Amino acid sequence: MRKLFTFMGLLGVVAFLAACSTGPSYTFTINGELIAVEPPPAEETEADAATDETDETSDAAGEEVEEPVDWSTATVSVTHEVEGENGETETAVLASTDLVDGKFEVTGEIEKATEVTITASVGEEELAATALLVPNGAAISMVLVDDMNEYPRDSLYVLGESRQSQDPSQKFSISGDLSDLEKDVSMYEFGAFGRILKDGEMVSASLGSVMLKDGKFLLEADAAGAQIVSVYLSSPYTQDFSEYVYASTQIIAEPNANFEVKLHATDVLSVTSGGGKHAELIESWEQSDEYQSKFDAYEASYVAYMAEQEAKREAAKQEAEAAAASEEVPGTEAEAVQETETETDTETDTAIVEETEEESSAPQVAGMEPAEGCEHVVIDQTHRPMSAMFASDEPSDDDPEYVVLRRELTQIREAATQNFLNDWDNPINVLLTMELGAIPSYDENREDAFPIYDKLAELLDPEIVAQRVTPARDRLVAVIEREENDSTLLQGQKVPEFTLANAEGEDVVLYDVLAERQVTLIDFWASWCGPCIASFPELKRLYAAYKDHGFEIIGVSIDDNYEDWNNAAIEQELPWIDVGELKDWEGPVAVSYGVGFIPKAFLVDPNGCVLKKNVRTDMLEEALVQRFGETPEVEADAAETDSDTVDSGTDEMGG
Repeated sequence: MRKLFTFMGLLGVVAFLAACSTGPSYTFTINGELIAVEPPPAEETEADAATDETDETSDAAGEEVEEPVDWSTATVSVTHEVEGENGETETAVLASTDLVDGKFEVTGEIEKATEVTITASVGEEELAATALLVPNGAAISMVLVDDMNEYPRDSLYVLGESRQSQDPSQKFSISGDLSDLEKDVSMYEFGAFGRILKDGEMVSASLGSVMLKDGKFLLEADAAGAQIVSVYLSSPYTQDFSEYVYASTQIIAEPNANFEVKLHATDVLSVTSGGGKHAELIESWEQSDEYQSKFDAYEASYVAYMAEQEAKREAAKQEAEAAAASEEVPGTEAEAVQETETETDTETDTAIVEETEEESSAPQVAGMEPAEGCEHVVIDQTHRPMSAMFASDEPSDDDPEYVVLRRELTQIREAATQNFLNDWDNPINVLLTMELGAIPSYDENREDAFPIYDKLAELLDPEIVAQRVTPARDRLVAVIEREENDSTLLQGQKVPEFTLANAEGEDVVLYDVLAERQVTLIDFWASWCGPCIASFPELKRLYAAYKDHGFEIIGVSIDDNYEDWNNAAIEQELPWIDVGELKDWEGPVAVSYGVGFIPKAFLVDPNGCVLKKNVRTDMLEEALVQRFGETPEVEADAAETDSDTVDSGTDEMGG
């Protein structure tokens, strides 16, 4: 009997220990709905009517048309990463469910705060988003967007609120209410990203993103101390890029800080916090009476100017249509409209750098001989240093009023910035000011940054120096090296060889690919680059039209982690070769190609000779048409033989 009691006692101890080790479990809920985005109505032309009579399974070029994904049949799963028995990271499924009548609700159990990936899948097609599940947390709402436009961008978003803070003592929040704006922001995305400490290094990471709910949003994340965070607001992509909105700015995040975001009529974001380093280093000048009064004047002037230019374009369009109707116009409607468009000083994303006709007609670098084997390349582009691309325009008496006011706003900011750079009693303020871009990497005075970094290295804590000062100094060194490489990698020169892995881990050797194709576009991009993503529909169209004629695309992601790159590549359904360097701007390949902005693309021949540099989609189409001719409208079964009959004679591209 004593042995029995002893045995029962041991069982009780084991059960108690097991219960203690398991811990309580908490139920989580994630729900969502499917939203279909219908294409805008379009007037049918005779060409459209003729196309409708052809086989609906192929396009005008004879390519098979990809059937749209029926997301109403999607399965939604919630997964997280766990450490397997062999010590490697594995993916575990927490819960899954199917969409029913366009909605889903998935529930499961967690024991602690857990970072998860929510995935909607139909066959091999997947869309993904990330979230943080916390014990006793509120349900997470999501939206699955089924984009039915010609170039669809299906997406999965967290709706309204993203709460990714794991430490209440470090939590900060960013919120906004844009519901009173005249524009429709119902499908806008708001997000934030910054540098976080991972494996001893500071790496760029998403701090959350959401689709606005009733024009409102809330993001919560953690900041170990004062640090720079970039925030952005993005509209849905449209075929008319002029309607696309991508506004961004920077904040100084700190524990317990609360930020409020406002979108102005000029698509400029401003952020207020009312305290902390953000108020000290940004709001002190941005919210000053002097700056605010001048900004109001700038905004009014800009809106009036753009309205005037739009009225001119509309008048020119109507005049051209009327003249064309009476067959009295010598030119075309496009030419008439273009005359007014050239008068408009549009504000474009700094990621895109365009060349004027005057620039492209000049020699690129005087005295620079073509590389051996590249003598056939026609040099018709000028080289413009990246520092010149980002330089401020010289004042002119012809500048519109809003341009003058914008320049004066910049002067207010620069004066305040200079004061902060001289505040050596507060070296952390000096560091934050540098991280805000006080001395831009492509500024003509960028060499002035080195003594500042060196002095910060003497004054700040060694850990901060190792994590933030030394990497920043190294990045500036890489920028200078990058610009030197950009100045020599020109038309008629050979691109550097590289070997990078695709998402499946298979190595892709550049020159092996080049040898198998007639022309190849090397396209540098990243998951966070709006203009890059916006260019994909046109690239897909051109790739489908010319891939069987000897055209290839190699995408090179400069993301700094595999997850962001792979998720974006899956979401965008890239049909071409795609590899990842995953070292941000400082990767050896990106530096060797002089990549200082994206998208940045090179069109090269089988020998690696640069045929065109900084290639935009319109430039690419012109080059491909010149090379292969217009894509004929043929039946799908006839398209297979097109590549056998292409004229391979010599042309401007050096064929």
